[in-house]
Amino acid sequence: MPQVGAGTVWNHFAAGEDFVLAMRARSSWVFGQLHPLDPVSLVIAQSSAGVSWVVKMTAPALTPLVVWNTIPL
Repeated sequence: MPQVGAGTVWNHFAAGEDFVLAMRARSSWVFGQLHPLDPVSLVIAQSSAGVSWVVKMTAPALTPLVVWNTIPL
């Protein structure tokens, strides 16, 4: 497993280093550094393209979404 820390240069890889594994290690390190307040939750998930792993932060909406019907009945 690649060694990752605060001094890691994100776009510098060792010769022959596996890109996907290196980026997963970096995302894992970021995940471990984040400590959001409730109700924010964190997960490590695949990016929408399915290639990279990313840290996903989610929280419930503070107010409900109101959708108004603009078409007269």
